[in-house]
Amino acid sequence: EGHLYRIDTSQFIEKDFGFLIEYEATSKKKITFESGNIKLGGEGKLAELKTIDKRLYSIDKLGDYYENTTLKNDYIKLILITEGIFNITGFFPRIKNTEVVCIVNDKPISIGGFDMLRNKYKPMLKANKRGCVYILKIQNGKGRSLKSVKEEIENSLKIDEENSFRGFNKFILSPFKGD
Repeated sequence: EGHLYRIDTSQFIEKDFGFLIEYEATSKKKITFESGNIKLGGEGKLAELKTIDKRLYSIDKLGDYYENTTLKNDYIKLILITEGIFNITGFFPRIKNTEVVCIVNDKPISIGGFDMLRNKYKPMLKANKRGCVYILKIQNGKGRSLKSVKEEIENSLKIDEENSFRGFNKFILSPFKGD
């Protein structure tokens, strides 16, 4: 239970490209992964698995970017990097002192599934596709760090923790230079 997931599979031309899988173990028993092969999906496609026990340069750079970027106006751009399921409003959660000004989105998709343990279908949920762009107006945002705005939004997304833990609702931010 809790270890079956579906990922759209892609075949990468460049050998140095792949998926980064971050996990958080809730068990007290230490879980270790060894390098080798792993089967992906129901078809059992083989992929090479390499364990990385260090911080990645690009993730550290993103953290530095958030820490060192200050908003020059009250607007930010939020881009979904995974599908977003926001049950409260259907398209974005209500966040105190934040207004959704614009959304660039294709039509929502339906996400469901099958619970193999209980042998029944999971309810269908509407989701915004990854790549969906939101322009948000943050009240008194000018002069704030991008990191503080990101933390505020992440705390608001915990309203829907049931879906956030499954990998949904992940995003990146950048200042929006328009008015």
